[in-house]
Amino acid sequence: MFKFVILALLVPAVILQYADDINYEDWDIVPFDRCSNKRRAPASLMIKNCPQMPCVLVRGADPMMVAMNFTSQTDATSLRPILTLTMLGITVPYELSDNLTTACNWLVGARCPISVGEDLTWHLALPINPIMPLVSITFELELQDYKGNTQGCSMFDTVVVAN
Repeated sequence: MFKFVILALLVPAVILQYADDINYEDWDIVPFDRCSNKRRAPASLMIKNCPQMPCVLVRGADPMMVAMNFTSQTDATSLRPILTLTMLGITVPYELSDNLTTACNWLVGARCPISVGEDLTWHLALPINPIMPLVSITFELELQDYKGNTQGCSMFDTVVVAN
């Protein structure tokens, strides 16, 4: 029983530590478009191995690594990402796995609660599904607090290629 308690305590610590170990300093700072409805843009957006737009995503390969720098607009006890894809003229929500929906776990060097005016970096490792169609995709990536206030929202273009 004691082993299970230790394991239950260590697994979240390892998961939380993962975001702190991300070295995004050599990632490409990418241009992005503002989201609709004048939602607040992040200070910057970085994508690993994306020297020019559109970012090339290899279907079924490594996840797309994204880091968003933003200044908190509100005090918040939790954050959640909302991801929307537009391809072939159709816009659909992109369902993230449960471990990615708690964005506080993926803040770099910080944890929730966050305070208004705090400069933060949030990291997302987005899996590129092996059945994703080989088309151009516009990603809309938004980070919201628990009240639905936008902390940062950006749109960027990608193209999915075969592995």
